[in-house]
Amino acid sequence: MAGTDPASRSSCSAASGAGRPNRKPWAERQPRSCRTSACAGRSTPSATTCGWLLDHFWWGSVFLLNVPVALVALAAVAALLPESRSARPGRVDPLGILSSSAGLTALVSGLIRAGDRGWDDAAALALLAGGVLGLGAVVLRERRTDAPLVDPSLFRSRAFTGGTAVAAVVTAALAGVLFAVPQYLQGVLDADALGTGLRLLPLIGGLLVGAQGSDRLARRGSVRVRVTAGCLVLAAGLAAAATTGADSGYGFAACWLALTGIGLGASLPAAMDAAIGVLSDEGSGVGSAVVQALRQVGAALGVAVLGSLLASLYRTGVDTDALPPAAAEQARAGLPGGAAVARELGAPALLQSARDAFVHGMDVAFWVAAGAAAACALLAAALLPRPGDGAAEERAAESPHDVPATR
Repeated sequence: MAGTDPASRSSCSAASGAGRPNRKPWAERQPRSCRTSACAGRSTPSATTCGWLLDHFWWGSVFLLNVPVALVALAAVAALLPESRSARPGRVDPLGILSSSAGLTALVSGLIRAGDRGWDDAAALALLAGGVLGLGAVVLRERRTDAPLVDPSLFRSRAFTGGTAVAAVVTAALAGVLFAVPQYLQGVLDADALGTGLRLLPLIGGLLVGAQGSDRLARRGSVRVRVTAGCLVLAAGLAAAATTGADSGYGFAACWLALTGIGLGASLPAAMDAAIGVLSDEGSGVGSAVVQALRQVGAALGVAVLGSLLASLYRTGVDTDALPPAAAEQARAGLPGGAAVARELGAPALLQSARDAFVHGMDVAFWVAAGAAAACALLAAALLPRPGDGAAEERAAESPHDVPATR
């Protein structure tokens, strides 16, 4: 579902004028990005094609779909993007890369294991503690090293800090949605793989509507207003999703999918534009890389946190008291396992219990995601540029910290 990412447009702006000083007024920097419709529209065939492949071939075939896309992208990069080099190249920090990767791996693994085995599992708690301590040590080391993995001066800009934080949290919410909704469509509404892809189209349509609406407001409203409004719409869509019942039906799901998509399309590209827009063209490549890396961290944590919460509530909610131990363990492993055991044993009560437990866990996860989106709206209102702040942001774009080396 890479095509559902409207924020991929913002990373294109780094290549739109490498080497030239960024002196444009704030409102004129936003349209430098590639058109969102090209990125979001790409997901319409990918969602349905992946479903068709899963229905007719083995599950790994969906990854082959990205091979021709990657080849075309490589050719386009080689032919179209201008070369740019930093005037002050920095050093690579291999220890920072390895230690931060190890810390994130331990943290995500601990969250996933806690969802599967319970929050009192000793190994899960050890992984969580190790991940938190490891990442804390990385932060302390990076603050003292001469060549940090991420230039801390980037975060002196309120717009960069706010835009990056909003983009990371909104991406986490999107990842949680894309983790839970396909399972809901298949396990509760009995859609096949192709039908699941088709039923996700309201989300993609909402992305298009929200992104286009945000673009049209770019010259008339501040980025603060656009991101705040988008996050509030996203929170409303997720809150509506959190009221889903096992018998709600697809019509209701299509409505909150569309509303969620509108909020994502309105907030995510604008937040990334706010972060990258305060950087000079020389520093925008590094800044864009930092934003994208933190978004990927947000996506991993979003799936781990929301997925573990859903799995924990499902395991405690499904009724397996009357099942043999092996069948009970399979049913508690997840909704697909519960549905398979119910159909094998001819136990409609177990199937209903599994669906009810899954929907309850999904609702709680969506309430958490809605709260995160609402917090992003407050963050955007506090940190992103207000109307009339263009001069201040233009001065920020000229400051030395917005032209980092290669850190």
